[in-house]
Amino acid sequence: GRAVPSPQVRAAFIRAFAHGRSPLLPQIERKVHRIYASTTAVTFECATAKDDTHCLQVEAAARADRNQTFDWTNKIIVQLRDTEVLQALAVLQAYASIVEFAHHGTTLDKRVTLKAAPQGGYLISVRKAETARVVPIPAFEAFKVASLALRVLDLNSPHLGTDRIIEMCRLAAGHGSQKNQGTHAGTD
Repeated sequence: GRAVPSPQVRAAFIRAFAHGRSPLLPQIERKVHRIYASTTAVTFECATAKDDTHCLQVEAAARADRNQTFDWTNKIIVQLRDTEVLQALAVLQAYASIVEFAHHGTTLDKRVTLKAAPQGGYLISVRKAETARVVPIPAFEAFKVASLALRVLDLNSPHLGTDRIIEMCRLAAGHGSQKNQGTHAGTD
């Protein structure tokens, strides 16, 4: 089975983000995190959506055939909104094992699946129609992705605080299906 963080580890994670952020933190905290695999790569970014709210933008690219770089010009881009970010954070906090977001993009043919990997860490699949990019996320990299997810949620709802956001993750994972099959029309 997969290791679940202890209550002490979860509490330390929450305390790290909860109160009294340093005035230097926004200057040194990264807004983008990339994870590279052998044939694919994924970028997570705290971005601004067209409606001026913050979102977690996920970009996935395949390795270019002729060299060792990734083909970011043909990347798949999906923007995850608050409810989706909250559900993704629930997976990264081990409150849920899988979440899937479908019907993204102008033609509603994009989807993102995030799931706990049996050997530890996570797998993310970013798909557009029949093209999929799958990238393993090691546990030590998941912390950085969770940090970006918390940042998105905190920027959109600063009145909640990190403790409440983490509690909402736990509650979201305990109620109903973790699959989001709603319609997400847009240009992401």
